[in-house]
Amino acid sequence: MTTSFENIEAESPEGIRQYGSVLDLQSDGSTSLAIGFTAPSNESISGLLSDVEFDNGAQAYRYDIDSGFEPVDGDFTPDAGQVVVIATDSVIDEEIVVPVDVAETDTDSETEVDLNGGWNLVPTGATNDIDSLTVREGAILEADQLQAQPTQPGVPRAEYGAYEATWVFVERDFNGADVGLLTGYETGQTASEYVEEVLAVENSGDPHQEFQITDEEEKLE
Repeated sequence: MTTSFENIEAESPEGIRQYGSVLDLQSDGSTSLAIGFTAPSNESISGLLSDVEFDNGAQAYRYDIDSGFEPVDGDFTPDAGQVVVIATDSVIDEEIVVPVDVAETDTDSETEVDLNGGWNLVPTGATNDIDSLTVREGAILEADQLQAQPTQPGVPRAEYGAYEATWVFVERDFNGADVGLLTGYETGQTASEYVEEVLAVENSGDPHQEFQITDEEEKLE
C-alpha cells in the first residue's frame, strides 16, 4: 500500500507490520484470471474484487493440488500458497490492494507451497528463472502460464511475478517424501523483508529492477 511515511506508526521502514501489494487485474472475459497468493490475504475475494459480481454469473475457484478446481464463494479468504481463478464473461479492469495478513509472532517461519508430482498451479514468488526456486524433495522441470495474470505496478519486472499463478511440472525425489516450494514468504515478516524476499528479483541490468523502501514514501506493491 502507498502512504507517506509520517502516517506510518513505526520508527523505520523495517518496523512496519501492516503492508500489502497493489495488483492490476485485466481480463477481456475470454479467458479466466488467476491470482496466486504468495502471502496470505487479510481480505476475502469479494472484498478484494469489488467490481466482480459473484452473485451474478462470476465464479471463483480455488485450485487444490489433489482435487483440482473447487468452487468457492466471495467470502473465501486466500491463504499463503493458494491460487484463486476467476471465471466471468464480463471484462475485469480493476486495481486492487491485497492487504497481507501479518502474523503476530516474534519468530519468522518459512511457509511452503505443497506440490504433487506432475502439474501444479501455484504462486512461485517473484523470479526470473524457474530453476532458481527452492524445491524440497523434488525439482521443477517445466513452467507455463495459461490464465490471464495480474501485474504489479511499481514492482521490478519478473518473468514470474509474486502474485501470478504458474503451472509447474514437478518431479519427485526417489524417497517419495512430500514436495514443498519455498516462495520467500515467512510468517512475521516485516515490510522490508517482504519486499526483499517475496517481491524482489535479482538485478539483471534492467533499471526498473531497483526497488526499495524510502522514508519519503512507502510504496509496497
